[in-house]
Amino acid sequence: MRTTADTIEVEAGLFGQKLIDGLHGAHDLSLLRGWMHPGAQHSPHMHDVQEAVLFVSGRGFVEIEGSRHEVGPGDRLLIPARTVH
Repeated sequence: MRTTADTIEVEAGLFGQKLIDGLHGAHDLSLLRGWMHPGAQHSPHMHDVQEAVLFVSGRGFVEIEGSRHEVGPGDRLLIPARTVH
């Protein structure tokens, strides 16, 4: 099944598209496409499922369970379920 993902502004300057989630038949997986304007931030949050992140462009920082990591193009993260990030 192919659907068009709507773009939403999650927070100021942070945008996303849900590509795969519970509404599309996946119960333990969520696939998002997201991007941020320079200087934008995402509030700390967690998910009930693992989150895999691939950074395509830009540079920034990700905080996982209080530990700060610098990220850039080509970096990948696997964030465990129910982990604040």
